[in-house]
Amino acid sequence: MVAAYRSTGRAGQILRFTWHFFTVVMLSLAVVFLALGTEVVGGGDWAVVRLLAGYFAVFGVLVLVLSRGRHFAWLIGLGAAVTAWLGTL
Repeated sequence: MVAAYRSTGRAGQILRFTWHFFTVVMLSLAVVFLALGTEVVGGGDWAVVRLLAGYFAVFGVLVLVLSRGRHFAWLIGLGAAVTAWLGTL
């Protein structure tokens, strides 16, 4: 994976696109969860949202550990986790 990330070829482009696309998805979901939690949009079963917040936290920790803190996506992952969790309170 490291070689593909550093690659300037097609594989590297695909990996970078996927990485950044997933980052945008995480931020979007965090905003949706916050809107649900503040009842701007209808309510629901918060257990599902908390489970997804847990997934975001796992993503953030994995990126932090695997990139050794060199990629800022761990901040986005943990920020999305905290935002989603707070949205359920």
